[in-house]
Amino acid sequence: MKISILSYCFLTIILFACKNSPENKQSKIDFVRPNILSTDPNEYLLGQWTICSEGGENGITQYNVCPEIVFGANNIGSFFKGGVMTESINWNYKKDTLNLRHISFFNKDTIQVFPDVNYSIKRSEDSSFVYLKIMQPTKKYFLNLSRSKKVTITNPIYD
Repeated sequence: MKISILSYCFLTIILFACKNSPENKQSKIDFVRPNILSTDPNEYLLGQWTICSEGGENGITQYNVCPEIVFGANNIGSFFKGGVMTESINWNYKKDTLNLRHISFFNKDTIQVFPDVNYSIKRSEDSSFVYLKIMQPTKKYFLNLSRSKKVTITNPIYD
């Protein structure tokens, strides 16, 4: 009997404490990506881009599920398809040329999205997005990339 009374008291204390705990609320913070406003490609290339379409001499492919590419600050990039990393690249930008090189030791069986050549890039923007066209001039191959100017971060706030 004493055990059941003690158990009841213990359970009551726990439930009372939980009832008085602060509520979990969400706070949203919108901010503009600082590097996206730069005119220097070594700065605005950094980050995650969505590949919207690609094309060449045989036409244009518009994606339903868009692959992504991430340009890292250490000049290493990653290509993601369906959320899975499928390719790694080394990249650098010098003298109006984007140089992309496949990292073959990562996965030798990978079909390269970016052949190991030099590319030119063209940047444009509207009020919400930045667009990037990566072009391989010799084969008339291109990729259209985009990303949002703003990022929303959601953090819990406790009152």
